[in-house]
Amino acid sequence: MFDVHFCLVTELQCLFVEPECIVTMSSESSASPGTAKIITPAQTPIPTVVAATPATPKTASTFSITPPSTIVSTPPSIILGKKKKRVTDLKCFEIRWFLKKDNDTKWSPLKGYDSMIVEVAWRNRNGIVVDEETQKLFDEMPKTDDVICLEGLYMLDTKEERLDSVYWKDESLPLRRGSWFQADTMQPLSMDLADAIENHHLTSFRDQSIPDGPVFSDTESSKRPILTTISWHDHDEIRWNSVIDIVWHNNSKTNRLIRFVTRSKGTVLRRGYTEEADLDDGKPDFSDLILVVHGIGQKGYENLIAKNTGQ
Repeated sequence: MFDVHFCLVTELQCLFVEPECIVTMSSESSASPGTAKIITPAQTPIPTVVAATPATPKTASTFSITPPSTIVSTPPSIILGKKKKRVTDLKCFEIRWFLKKDNDTKWSPLKGYDSMIVEVAWRNRNGIVVDEETQKLFDEMPKTDDVICLEGLYMLDTKEERLDSVYWKDESLPLRRGSWFQADTMQPLSMDLADAIENHHLTSFRDQSIPDGPVFSDTESSKRPILTTISWHDHDEIRWNSVIDIVWHNNSKTNRLIRFVTRSKGTVLRRGYTEEADLDDGKPDFSDLILVVHGIGQKGYENLIAKNTGQ
């Protein structure tokens, strides 16, 4: 009995101290009563005690923020203002040529193609530079000595003053180059007056910016400054109130009285045509060539045939 009691006490101590052996009572039927069984450490694993790790208090220094792998930034949108136009020489597409037929009271504008080829011919014959944009377009076109207009029916004369018919006689249409216009009707001024106004305009305002809208309101008509003027003939005067406010005044006694009674402010002028000339506007597109064979008898009636054809 002493031996058994001793082993029980020893077994309790082995749970807390690393034992070299554990002595227990055998409960197997094969074991003899009152005998002890020795279990070595290799036979029974020692329980592992895991100590709890105390929680570390979170402080500002212990927090970390992981930045995103890719940062996408949208650049601020930049609104670019419209580039202001400046006073320079008029380009070919800003000019418009006009013709006047019999019994017409007003000048009629040529189509874009006809106006452009007449303008280029006029500049080349008068030694005036053709703007680069127009020159590039004409470099791609076939070169011809004659300037044919109005669907191939008229040819420009050598002085650029009229269009002469090609296939019949006795018809010429007077031409006028339009660079300055009456703003209300868009009728071109006479070429000599327009040239005088254009030369003075470039001398006074070249390279100055052109406003996008009106400079003065209608109520400021009496307060507009007169920047420069030119006189034309005996009674005409052109006044510049700004780079875009140009008025043509007739200072004869009769016209001054009319302006006083009607509160007229004179004739407002405009530089350049309202629509830019386009080479595709009215460009001929021939698809067939037709040959007409006739007898010698038409020689005495060529004018009659031409008239009938015109009808």
